[in-house]
Amino acid sequence: GTVRAALFGHLTHTTSDAGKEGYTAIGFHPKSRVWSWFIPLSGEIASVGLVAPKTKIGEIRKNPDRWRAELYQNKWFYNHLRNAELRGNEIIACPFNGYKCNYAAAPGLVLVGDALYFNNPIFSTGVQIALSSGKFCADLIDRALKGNSESQELHSYAETVTRGLTAFDRIIRAFHDSHYDHRNMRNQPGFREHLNELLAGNAFDRDYKELYEVLEANGVALSEGATFGVWGPK
Repeated sequence: GTVRAALFGHLTHTTSDAGKEGYTAIGFHPKSRVWSWFIPLSGEIASVGLVAPKTKIGEIRKNPDRWRAELYQNKWFYNHLRNAELRGNEIIACPFNGYKCNYAAAPGLVLVGDALYFNNPIFSTGVQIALSSGKFCADLIDRALKGNSESQELHSYAETVTRGLTAFDRIIRAFHDSHYDHRNMRNQPGFREHLNELLAGNAFDRDYKELYEVLEANGVALSEGATFGVWGPK
């Protein structure tokens, strides 16, 4: 079952550099196994939230001061948000759920985006991942209409999304592993570069073996990933 949940709200009057267009931040709280996000929306409004074990959610949910205290464990969040106002004094809770289909395609049918796979992302990576699967699907349809084997194209699509979504699934689950500590890994060769590429949504056309090796060397257990097949006769 779900072992984590998110608590978020909309803040106004953050510091000027925090709210500039395109600025997104993520905070780590290794001692409490909590991580937090800051994503500018429109005007002065920003989405700010944290992901915590469900056992902590009940303690925090009805107490905005406790929610802020958790955020302020990270120095960046304290410096940029300490004078911000919580709109409506409302904190919203949502489960940290995810799902995947076993099959990416069947004769005459291709699944893309959230119809294929969903896992609460870090940043807004899931949007790019979903759009990428749509592009691959469009390419598949184009080649099939030009006379390529439908079966061959469907299996090629399944292999492509398996490779990309496995990388995406592994890093999300790694973030919630008790051994994950960004401070111990950020300066190790290849880690920061590969992590940034993956969080930017470039999951499908890169080899993340070096990233996996750093994670495993630091005691992080990698998930099996997200494997998809093609339903129907071979």
